[in-house]
Amino acid sequence: MTRNEVLTLDRMPSTGAAFLTAATTSFRRPKSAPQLPSLSVKLGGVDIDQQRLAAYREICGFEAGNGLPICYPQVMAAAMHIHLMTRKGFPMPLLGLVHVANVIEQDQELAADGKYDINVRTGESRDARLGLEFDLITEFAPQGGDVCWQAVTSILYRYKSGGPRRSSAPSKPPVEFGHYAQVNAPADLGRRYGSIAGDVNPIHLTAWSAKLFGFKRAIAHGMWSLAHSAALLQPELKGPPSKLTVAFKRPFFLPGKAALKFAPEAEGLKFALLGAQRAETHLTGSLS
Repeated sequence: MTRNEVLTLDRMPSTGAAFLTAATTSFRRPKSAPQLPSLSVKLGGVDIDQQRLAAYREICGFEAGNGLPICYPQVMAAAMHIHLMTRKGFPMPLLGLVHVANVIEQDQELAADGKYDINVRTGESRDARLGLEFDLITEFAPQGGDVCWQAVTSILYRYKSGGPRRSSAPSKPPVEFGHYAQVNAPADLGRRYGSIAGDVNPIHLTAWSAKLFGFKRAIAHGMWSLAHSAALLQPELKGPPSKLTVAFKRPFFLPGKAALKFAPEAEGLKFALLGAQRAETHLTGSLS
């Protein structure tokens, strides 16, 4: 694949095959700062799998409705993300990449019975304290129409960069949170959510598979933690959300308990998912 190449797919890639292909990228070891090429993967006329959507709503805590949960389009496009990053022109190995932040915006709630054109492309990159941080941009449009949903996913590739000592968001949440909800994550959550979302990364599935990658136990999917937080908070809004932001901080180990603390702000809610027994922050964000 060359720079600035657009690949148009005729079907959604298989997530299982995509993860197997991802394992073959481990030989990619840039000796200097990687250069992020301009790559794009497109797929038109995608239907919503209603059974999968119902299962997603249930495991994340969203109520049934005619619209898609604000996080769900990113789950639909996950296999396209992997497909893009396994292409020949992408310079970094997929194993070890860290999802550090997300900004999701929608002009309106997407209809659950619609057909959508999906575009996944590389965005900006920047030096960070621990390596290179880069963006993947995901866009949804009603078939043949204009983009109405967009997510910017920020990902960290670790290497000795000497980049600026900064982070994408404050490491500690503000202290003025006045409301909270309890979050319980059972031991099998990673396997259950992974089967629905198509994310079968071993770090989420079992304690022994997570230990192979240096974790003491399996960890909850960051996108589940974000989606469950959004599901708990959405009733506090006057209508469907238009923007969801998050910065991922520390792993949420399974099984585990956490406290979702939140407070109103000018245009919505700010929130943080905090360890129930230890003073650690799993994620911070806002919903409006």
